[in-house]
Amino acid sequence: MISELLLRIESPRNLTLPHCFHPFLVGNEEGKKPDIVLDISFGDGHFSNCYGGTPMSGNICFREDALIQRYYWKENEYIYRVEKEYGRGNTPCRIFIPESFADTFCKSGNLMNYLAIERMMLQFDRVFLHASVVIYRGKTYLFSAPSGGGKSTHAALWKQYCGAELINGDKALIAVRASGCVAYGSPVAGSSEIYQNLGAPLAAIIFLRKGKENRAEILHGRNAYLNVYSELVKCPWDQNYNCRLLELTEQIVKTTPLLSLECTPDLEAVEYILGYLERKEI
Repeated sequence: MISELLLRIESPRNLTLPHCFHPFLVGNEEGKKPDIVLDISFGDGHFSNCYGGTPMSGNICFREDALIQRYYWKENEYIYRVEKEYGRGNTPCRIFIPESFADTFCKSGNLMNYLAIERMMLQFDRVFLHASVVIYRGKTYLFSAPSGGGKSTHAALWKQYCGAELINGDKALIAVRASGCVAYGSPVAGSSEIYQNLGAPLAAIIFLRKGKENRAEILHGRNAYLNVYSELVKCPWDQNYNCRLLELTEQIVKTTPLLSLECTPDLEAVEYILGYLERKEI
């Protein structure tokens, strides 16, 4: 269960799932219909039987009925990921594994390399933002910055001094809703290895900059839009994907307080931003 979406993985062979998936494993005793279905096929010829004749001049092919990605395994052998054209509900996605890679794939736990989970989530108006996520007093606060920009440090300070719960150390998963966004932990957490299956209404996104003193301002208009979009996980080869991100960015800007914080890496910064948020009634 990822951001309240049920992902079912169907495989004829036992898989070693990535460690980051473990907090998100749930039973399905009530027989809930999955929101997303991932079907994994093994063996030579399965892909060609289903999609034979598809010209692959590169590693991406857009067909009328599907998007096909391929990943090099060894000479003349590839892993294929097929994303069907779909709307909401019971989203179909297939991964084809050549027989020579089957044992390695099942044992290695590297499913995330071929999952493209950000594409699955976007179908349900969910986006990944480069940010650490904490839950504080029943709401989520996101600390966003480029790599090395201090987001993990600042989130850890909130945990240390405020008792906030750190639920993801690198990538927040945001469900974009007209009534207000909700932020979740996700299996994607970079090198932080912090991923919890928790979520709460999004109180604010705080964009960090290192400084010698603490100073904050609320972002509006173009600055707000650019700060959000620049930190979203984008796709360099899919214009439609990025256009949808632009639409959801607009919704995030409309419904979520956005702040820029120049700060020091210490308790004083935490006290300053908490006071600022209280004064601004955020």
